[in-house]
Amino acid sequence: MATNVSLIPEDQERDKKESLFFQEGRESFKAEIIFCYAGVLFLEGYDYKAKYRRQIELLANSFEAGSYLDEILRNAGYIKVWEKINGILIPMGNIPVLVRRYYNDIDTIVQELESQIKRESHLE
Repeated sequence: MATNVSLIPEDQERDKKESLFFQEGRESFKAEIIFCYAGVLFLEGYDYKAKYRRQIELLANSFEAGSYLDEILRNAGYIKVWEKINGILIPMGNIPVLVRRYYNDIDTIVQELESQIKRESHLE
């Protein structure tokens, strides 16, 4: 199922740059667009109404037909007409998570994230 992705204008009152809103049903989150380079979109998430696993699923499903992620970023001037996003990098629990267009094994991504969060918590 494709994630509904929409662009949120900059909000100076909340100190947020342009953002993306990822939603499927009642689960959603917003992510500030940090920058886009070489087909990788760098985001900083906020306003979570979904847990980590669901956020990863929403990101993975944003590559599905009907999501229009590339078109939205193209219209906003983040990517050129011929470019497409091949990965999204976003920190979750201060751990960088990469969700790719062509390899989205959600279970593996979540397992690696949880494992790294446990390792980080033991270091503190």
